[in-house]
Amino acid sequence: MLQYEDDSTGRHNHVAGAPADWNLKERSDVISYAWDDFLLQNQDPKLASLSDASPDLVFPLLEDYVPLRFAEVKNLIDHPALAHFIKEGHREGRTIHDIPGMSDALKALEAQRKRDLEDWMTEHDFDAVVFPAVGDVGKADLEQDPTSAEHALLNGVRYSNGNRALRHLGVPTVSVPMGILEGKNMPISLKVLERNVDTTESSPTIQVRGTVTPSNVALEASIDGVAVDSKFIRMDSNGHWVLEAPFSPFVTAQYTYKIHKYIKILADNVMVVLLARSLDGAVNGEVVLIAPETSSQPCNTPLSTSCQNAQCFSVSA
Repeated sequence: MLQYEDDSTGRHNHVAGAPADWNLKERSDVISYAWDDFLLQNQDPKLASLSDASPDLVFPLLEDYVPLRFAEVKNLIDHPALAHFIKEGHREGRTIHDIPGMSDALKALEAQRKRDLEDWMTEHDFDAVVFPAVGDVGKADLEQDPTSAEHALLNGVRYSNGNRALRHLGVPTVSVPMGILEGKNMPISLKVLERNVDTTESSPTIQVRGTVTPSNVALEASIDGVAVDSKFIRMDSNGHWVLEAPFSPFVTAQYTYKIHKYIKILADNVMVVLLARSLDGAVNGEVVLIAPETSSQPCNTPLSTSCQNAQCFSVSA
């Protein structure tokens, strides 16, 4: 984390090999594309794209918003500009992988994770690193009280311990609940950090409990952004929707597969989106992100995960 946040070189987020303007693009273009992709896939008729959003209503702030007095300049986001970017047509059909510098940035982040974390773990023969998930809990009055606002922006308070570095570098972690924090009545947990390693192919079963029935709802599903044919969706004897699609969730780092006619990416995890649409137009759903570690142990979500020898990828709701 210290290496990643070292600004002594004059660059925001010290990632060797990343484009010089990557921090700016990551806090603007990347977010715009990702939010727009989410809305396009969600198909809400009132907000089908980020271009449909009113820029001034995207994370509006109070006048003299207290936490901004202590904010990092490198971490600031111009939220209205995110919507303006899409609204003004700057995307023009491009995907998030077409953002200039994306390929170099991803390679640099991967290399930094290996150099600063995985090589260090190997050097010291560490299998894992275990530490408190958070350093403290922010106070409820942080938007009004400067002292509380400054405290809330400390390392381990604003973000979990590890800050953005863990997520930007693709470090897999699992949180283990440890009870309630004494004196603050807030849950606390330990974070277990491991290497991001290659995983052999496997077929986990994800179960999401729900109460929908065929008479009042239609279920749509996609795997890594690719719509699943309705023939793979059925209802089991327990009244749960079940998606069983021929799909290999995990591949080795040497293999790539196409998710779009013009895009080929490295696949090391799978995102499954389940959307339930009722007759009155209401939409509900679940996003299930299956990371490599879930192939051998329960994931840290309300979902129950197990590994089976089935030849298909199953999701039930």
